Order: sequence, then C-alpha cells, then structure tokens
Amino acid sequence: MFTRPLEVDLSAVDSDGDGMSDVQERVAGTAPNDPAAYFRVAGIPAAGEIAVIFAAGRAYRLYSSTNLRQPDWWPVPDATDISGDGGRLVLSNVPIVDIQRFYRVTVAKP
Repeated sequence: MFTRPLEVDLSAVDSDGDGMSDVQERVAGTAPNDPAAYFRVAGIPAAGEIAVIFAAGRAYRLYSSTNLRQPDWWPVPDATDISGDGGRLVLSNVPIVDIQRFYRVTVAKP
C-alpha cells in the first residue's frame, strides 16, 4: 500500500476566524486562537498620525500614498523599523502638506 503525505497549506489557516491567518498573527505577535487579538490600527489621533498597539520583538513601518487606485507606497521618514515594546505608539507623518494621504502599517518579525 502506497500513501502520500497529507499536504496542508498552513498559511491559510485562521483558527479564530478573525480574518488574519495564524501565520500572519504569529508574525504580528497576536494570539492566533483569540478572535479579539489581531493586528490593526488602534486609532487616528490627528491628521497624519496612526496609533498601533505594538507587540514586543516586532518591527513596524508606516507607509503613505496619495492614490489608492494605483498606489505607490512610500516609507514615511522616521517611521520605519520602529521596535515594538508591547504598548501603544503613534506613528507620525507630521507635518504634512494639504494633500490627501492614505496610510498602511506593516509589521515584521526580525
């Protein structure tokens, strides 16, 4: 009898059903079995500011773009490779000119 090993794509498993895969949650430092724990923006205190709950041992980057149809995401100066400490931190792109901007935050496990 010949059997093949079962192949499972673990990158798509979302144990808690919160929309983030278990792999994404491990990278972000959140609990893959807790639907209330997932990486997200915690608030927008002011124009050009993004608040995030930072996990210890992770690196964060803030990017901005002026166009979502064909986005060119540019790293925001002084808001890249920010080390997480487990608290809330505000990433800032201030001062900004009177241009509409869109932001995204990335997290990496160094």
